[in-house]
Amino acid sequence: MIWALCSAHAAPVALVSHSADSSEVAASRVVTSPDGAFAVVTAEGVWLPPQGDSAPVQIEQAEVYFADVSNTGSVALAHVGGITVHGADGAEVLRLAGYNQTTGLSLSPDGRYLAVASPQSVALHDALDGRLRWRSNGASTGVTFRPDGKRVIAGIDGINRLYYAHNGRTVARFGSAASAEFHWTDAHLWTITAEGVAEAWDRAKYTAVEEATAQGFPGPAVEHPTDGWAFRDGCVAGGRLCPVPDSVGAAFGADGALWIAGQETLSRWEVTAAGAVVRLSGVPDGVRISGIATDDVDVVLATEEGRLLRVGADGALQHDAAISGCVGACATRAVGAERGGAWALGPDGSFTELDRNGQVVGRPRPSNMISAGRLADGLWVSLGSDGRTRVGPKPGKGKPTVQLSGARGVAVGPSGFAVFGETVTLFNATGLSIANPPLGPGRSAAQTVWSPKGGAVAVIDDQGSLHRYGTDGRAAYRAQHGLPPNAPLAWSADGATIAVGGPELRLFDAASGEEHGRVALAGGGEVTALVGGGPGFLAVQQGEDRQQVLRVDVASLFPREDDGGGG
Repeated sequence: MIWALCSAHAAPVALVSHSADSSEVAASRVVTSPDGAFAVVTAEGVWLPPQGDSAPVQIEQAEVYFADVSNTGSVALAHVGGITVHGADGAEVLRLAGYNQTTGLSLSPDGRYLAVASPQSVALHDALDGRLRWRSNGASTGVTFRPDGKRVIAGIDGINRLYYAHNGRTVARFGSAASAEFHWTDAHLWTITAEGVAEAWDRAKYTAVEEATAQGFPGPAVEHPTDGWAFRDGCVAGGRLCPVPDSVGAAFGADGALWIAGQETLSRWEVTAAGAVVRLSGVPDGVRISGIATDDVDVVLATEEGRLLRVGADGALQHDAAISGCVGACATRAVGAERGGAWALGPDGSFTELDRNGQVVGRPRPSNMISAGRLADGLWVSLGSDGRTRVGPKPGKGKPTVQLSGARGVAVGPSGFAVFGETVTLFNATGLSIANPPLGPGRSAAQTVWSPKGGAVAVIDDQGSLHRYGTDGRAAYRAQHGLPPNAPLAWSADGATIAVGGPELRLFDAASGEEHGRVALAGGGEVTALVGGGPGFLAVQQGEDRQQVLRVDVASLFPREDDGGGG
């Protein structure tokens, strides 16, 4: 099952797949512990997730007002019948007397203690035998344990108080109103009053964090216990993956699976991928980008304004030079990142090269070149408008190797190059033809790219299918995905993933051709340029009113596969 993903800048993106483990549960909310244990409150009681091979547990209890769960999986409930504590197996271990009305409760992370808020006091009890450990008198509106279990925080008598958990002594007071809800994040404690006013506090100093408060309360949130994944506002990891639009909460199980509770169902989702989408800060605003390249350290961009830019890994703009042959809107034919410098092939076939100091090398002159690239041994391969390819020390120079009718471009790999168009022809580094992969009747190649190790090529044909071939020309697969024929195509640096641009960034398993997911980047628009680099891809996203360069870290999304055995 494929779901669209989006992300705000600098926010993590998660790719998840739905599993068959779903339950018909009418959920009202999800409660979680600091280590990721959780329970789902339903109209009929409380649902507990399966432990190992055991079945889920349903604690039947009508009208549950408050609930909390410990790291051990035990749960405490305030309901029409009073207060009860249950083990992870659902068995009742304590029924606490003396509370006709409660305003909140909280289990310590280790499950040993239970804090109860009521209109008369906040009190701490032993969660096994109910013995009272301490009590602080006053009208309490809510209570929570700190994630380390050493402190208790309660809204009481119009203010928030911080208590030592072991003896009930007040440590600090903060806030101008008593809070009814408490939510912990990595950096903040969020408090919410009965009137719905939310504030963020530094979780170490309990001082107000104005910039966080201005952003508003982030909503129901849960952190993955080990991998740092997060679920907020019915979506995964700060993005907008919302498989359950009416979700009321979620939690990660002990096995790392994500449980999402909706008003009608409770679904289990397997986390299969992680990554990040980050805007490159050094790209000037307002430029329109026509080409992109990377040497895994810096990024090189060609703009429609006829500029050749090199942006460092720290986001700083290093080089900015004019591309020869550009007048007005400039459709650069090719761009590359080379040895600390950069190069671009202009619309008139002139070749502009910058050295590592950003200075133009030589005197660019017009030519009939329509595509070019640099081989691993330093030689250049170029394709002329007459269909002839040349291999030589400079672009456009060298002895012609072959003339191919209908050729559109050159794709350079570690051990050779490919000329594609009406056909695809593979060459070794000396220009000797080694294979002619069969595209199929009536098909031509719109895009071609080599795998990082040089053991395979990926092709998008003019009918939108994705092909993979070995260097011997044998087909590994032809997957009919309905891809935009002219969409950018790139291979991740580890050889495991193939990405295709267009309205969405589509990700495919390089070994099988199966689609793993789609990334619809925030801000709208299309992915118009794409290149593999670092742990994922660099993408140019072109919208109606803006353009941005994004670094999409997705190399860790899928199992590593060998890219075809190339050296």
